[in-house]
Parts: sequence; structure tokens; C-alpha cells
Amino acid sequence: MMSVLPASSVYFKKLEIEGFKGEKVGPEFYGNDSSAIEPRFRSLEYLSFVDMQEWQEWVIFEGEVFPCLRELHIYNCPKLSRGLPNELPSLTKLVIRPCKQLVASFPKAPALQEFNVEAKIQLTSGHYYPSLESIYINGDCHHSLWSFPLELFPKLKSIRIDNCENLNSFSASEGCHPNLTSLTIYNCPNFVSILSEVTYAPNLISVSNCEKLKSLPEGMHALLPALVNLGLVGCPELESFPEEGLPSNLEELEIFNCDKLFSRRREWRWHSLKKLREFRVGSHCEESRNFPEEAWLPSTLTHLQISSFRNLKLLNGKGFQHLTSLKSLWLQNCNELQCLPEEGLPTSLFELIISGCPLLGKRCEEEKGEDWDKIAAIPYIEINHTPIGSPSGGTHLSQKVVLKVELHNEKSKMKAMKSVAIGGTHLAQLKLTDSVQRGTCSDNLSLRFWNCWWMGRCEVLSRGQVADFGSFFSFNLRGLKSFST
Repeated sequence: MMSVLPASSVYFKKLEIEGFKGEKVGPEFYGNDSSAIEPRFRSLEYLSFVDMQEWQEWVIFEGEVFPCLRELHIYNCPKLSRGLPNELPSLTKLVIRPCKQLVASFPKAPALQEFNVEAKIQLTSGHYYPSLESIYINGDCHHSLWSFPLELFPKLKSIRIDNCENLNSFSASEGCHPNLTSLTIYNCPNFVSILSEVTYAPNLISVSNCEKLKSLPEGMHALLPALVNLGLVGCPELESFPEEGLPSNLEELEIFNCDKLFSRRREWRWHSLKKLREFRVGSHCEESRNFPEEAWLPSTLTHLQISSFRNLKLLNGKGFQHLTSLKSLWLQNCNELQCLPEEGLPTSLFELIISGCPLLGKRCEEEKGEDWDKIAAIPYIEINHTPIGSPSGGTHLSQKVVLKVELHNEKSKMKAMKSVAIGGTHLAQLKLTDSVQRGTCSDNLSLRFWNCWWMGRCEVLSRGQVADFGSFFSFNLRGLKSFST
């Protein structure tokens, strides 16, 4: 049982409870007179429960127990199974991670902006969320979320749902989601439909491990004109792209372990993708022994990643000859890949990354490998996470370096800077500065990472590969090995 909090708790703005050993948070938490008209926590704005290993139940009284609460955080309370406040009129942020036994409902919280929950989720009818911008759900969904009702969240910008067995599709009213920019579905085995004859316009769609997804929506090119990033991973029943092709503004495409789709790759309408820059692909398809086919890949590509081709033995040199804009080539986890093309690789290459390709890696060893002469001129080469030689134009830095680049003077224009490349680092933090938002740098500045690992949170990027920003940035790095511009 939790001890009674002092009378002064009525003035608390912030309350954090950590390591409590009890099984129940009950009436004593609210004070001796829990039925009082004035709630005990009438001033509380921030409440968190952390590492309460035995906590099973949170007793909640009717009404607005926390009228001013803006943030509620529950971390690592594995036995908590019931009890969450239902009425939180001022709540803007709810974070519950991970509490796998908890059955949680979306609270009645009209001011809610961020919903980040690893628990079993259900939706209460009659609730509406006019301010909610971000949803992350990791855990099974109640049958009430069989078809996720996007119309309840008119300002939603980002939604990600992981490991939800019941999720089947999304529903929405036409034209009600102009702000939606990111939709990610991961490991939802019964998910079958990205769109359901509705209009909303994310610029990123990622669908992974959805075994029953068989098709993408017809008319996708018109329904999703703003789509720039599409990822399809582990969708074995997906057979083809829409007949009209993919949205013409697509810049990044990722296709892994979608073997039926990959086997019909000659039917893909590449000609409509004039802006495609990045393509990441992998397949166990038997016919992928010699890849890529001549002139098959779009000539606009700047980054190509070929991964997890179980049967790939040879790279077709003729499939690379027209890729005159290619800057980055990654070859990963292709155990049977024997050598590089006799014709060599595009002379435009800036970096070559090889990992998990034992036969090829040996042939590309510095100075002595049989394929070394084919790649020696490439500025940055990395084999099995080890840089080979010194990056051209790069600067060697100490093992632990904090590097910060920032514009302090709005008048200091840096329009000439086009790219920054960072390799072999553990990234601790990356953030945009105020000066960036004022547009002090090039509109086409490219920020490129190779062999980077995220340490902690990174608000700007979700993966350490390639990203483009509209202007400049500030970043902190730890363990930096090389820095090139």
C-alpha cells in the first residue's frame, strides 16, 4: 500500500514515483478524504510511475481527478493490468512503455497531442481527439480497432502500429487528413488494406511483416500524390504494384522479402518515377542469381542497397552502366555473391559498403584482393564495418568527439554547401537549429550517414542511411571516425 502523500501535495506541479513495491495504488494516494470536492492533485501537471515491478492495479475515482495534468508517463510496470484515468481534460502527452499486461483505452482527453503506448489498446465510442498529432501503439488491439478510425483524429501527422493482431485496415472520411505525413505498420498479420477508398496523403508509408497484404490500392498514384517514401518488407502475398504505377513523386523505395512482387519486377513501371533516388531491395527469389538486369534500374538512383539475396551469385555489370548518378552502393548479407562485375562499378560512386558477403569481401581486401583494382578509386570503402584506407577529403578524428555545427548569424549564408557525409559513428543526438528554420543554407543540402548507430533518441532521423534536409542542421556525435564534405 502506498503511503498517504503530505497535505502540500495539492500544490505539486510534478510528481515522480519510482521503485514502489506495492501491488495497488489506491485511495491513500489521493488523500484521506478522497471524496472531497476539490481533487488532491488539482495543480499537478506531470505524473510518472517508473519501475514498479509488483504494481497490478491503479484505483481511479470518478470525475476529473487530475484536471491540470498535461503529461502522464508509465515505464516498466510489467504487472499493471487495469486502471487508468478516463477523464484528463488537459492531457497533451501519454506514454506507457512497456506494460504488456495493461488493457488501456484512449482516455477522454480532447487536448491530447501524443499517444505512445505499449499495451493492449481499445477505443471507447464517443471520444474525439481534435488535437492528437502522433500515435504509436505497440501491442495487440481490441476488436474495436479492427478498422482503425482515422476520422477521430483530424490533425494526425504520424501513426505507427506494431504487433497488433486484430488490425485489418484503416477507415476515414474523404479528405479529412491533410496533415498525415507518416504511416507505419509492423507485424500486423491480419492487415490487408492500406487504403479503403479514402483520401489522405502521407509522404511515408512503411508496411512490414503483414502476411495477408495482397495488393496496393488502385489509383495509388492519384490518392497519394505526396508520397515520397514507400517501404514494403515481409509481405509474401503482395504480388504487384497498381496498374497505373506508383506515385510519381516517390524518392525512396524499399522492398524486402516480398518474393511474389519481386518475381514480377519486369512489370514495374519505373518510367514514371523520375524522382526516385534511393532503392533498397532484397529477395530469396530463385531467379535472382544475376542481378540487376540490364537498364532495369532507374537512372536517377543515387543510393542502391542490395541485401539478403540468398541466391545471388553475380552482379550484372550491364545493370549498373547507366547509373551515372549513383553515389552509394551497399551490398549486404549475400552469402553466395562471388565477385564484382568485370566492367567495374559506376565511376560516380562515393561510397561502397560490403558486409555479410564472405566471398566478395575477401576479393575486395585492400591491395591484395582480386577485385581491389575495381574499387580502389572509390573515396570511401567499408568491409564488414571496417573502413578501408582513408576517406578521400576526410579528416581523422579522435575516438570520442563531440561535434556541433551551427549557424549563429542569420546573415551568414551558406548556400554553397551541398552535402555533409558522416561515417563510422555512434550518433548521440541530432537536431535542427533555429537558424535552419530561417533557411540560411542550401535548399538541397544532403546529409549522408554510413555505418552509423543511434545512441538514445534522434528526433530528426529514423535510420542511419541517407537523408535530405531543406536547410542546415546542428548535430552532436560520439565516437566519430571520419568526417567528409
